[in-house]
Amino acid sequence: MVEKTILTQQTTIIAGILTIVATILGTYIYQQFRKRNIPTEWKAVGCFVAYHAENHEYRNSRHYPKMILIEVKAHTTDTVVISAPDTDPLFLTIPNKNKNEEVVIKHYRNEEIVSIDCGNEAAVWITRYALGKESGLRLAYHDGTYKRPQINKAYRDGLNSDLAAIHIINQASVFDINKRMGNSDVTAINFRPNLLVDGPNLEPYEEDNWEWVKVGDVVLKNVMEFRMSKGPEKGPVMGVLLEVFQTGIISVGDTVYVGKNS
Repeated sequence: MVEKTILTQQTTIIAGILTIVATILGTYIYQQFRKRNIPTEWKAVGCFVAYHAENHEYRNSRHYPKMILIEVKAHTTDTVVISAPDTDPLFLTIPNKNKNEEVVIKHYRNEEIVSIDCGNEAAVWITRYALGKESGLRLAYHDGTYKRPQINKAYRDGLNSDLAAIHIINQASVFDINKRMGNSDVTAINFRPNLLVDGPNLEPYEEDNWEWVKVGDVVLKNVMEFRMSKGPEKGPVMGVLLEVFQTGIISVGDTVYVGKNS
């Protein structure tokens, strides 16, 4: 049995990063996962998405890198504060589909998702920050009432995620990248994972072999069976992608189990 330590930090951001660090112990046997009854009904949590004002295609930090710095925090029971560096914060009332316009947004591979437009003030705010213009982008909200058409199992629905809900990376992999590059200052933040795992016994790219990950009550399943290579150097895509197989709460000091199908 191997003991590995990780840290944890949680933030709510648009196209941002949630870094979690905890303790990894041993191997979690797949049969134990099957003993858990996966819920058939879920209470969805709302989230925001930016989209093009004319063609309704989604936009994120891959399109406009500045969006990685946008942060969303709860203000009251029905309002949030959306903030970003060097700009005034936006106090936004959560839109209601009975009062606000519904829009169909084109996501990854033209998947259409029904969302609720957040209004003109939010549109001006996101456009000024991301584009430096007065028009071009709008902001929408997904309240969780609509199911994604390409997903037919309750435990697989993410509201606005394109490839997968969770991206996990191993700190040893980041260290290896720096070693290969020579005196590089690359950090895990450059890859914007949801989960960052660190520990004295981790090997570089070990996360590739984690078919199942369990943190607290949360069960995750690897959905990328191999590391994809892209670009002129055919370099590896850092980290692996996971689906949320069972929802729950992750806290500091949680034990994290990893394992494979038998």
